[in-house]
Amino acid sequence: TRILCPHCKSTNPIHLRTYYICENVLIPTSTSPEKRTSISIPTISKQTNTMMITCSKCFRLNNPNARFCDWCSAYPDHASTSIQCTKCHTNNDSFGKYCSTCGCVLEPSLRIIDTRL
Repeated sequence: TRILCPHCKSTNPIHLRTYYICENVLIPTSTSPEKRTSISIPTISKQTNTMMITCSKCFRLNNPNARFCDWCSAYPDHASTSIQCTKCHTNNDSFGKYCSTCGCVLEPSLRIIDTRL
């Protein structure tokens, strides 16, 4: 069973005393950890925010251009089709580290940061 942090929106096992990401203290409850109910991870509707995707494995919200989930490292279902090399402009696999033509390091696209969260 996991609990959702109201500050950083990460999910954590309920037996911990602090959250993994923000290190805030877990909100104490009057029930024992065995009796706590799990909290579902909130999803952001497409109307309010189209800039985040949900990991199919752990349900964490990630940037749409993420190569993998920043929590569980699973590859996203939406995998972008390709990354263009900045040197020779060849299209490469979105999970590649090096250009298949010239061998230079592929730079990931800029991350979109949404200040509405």
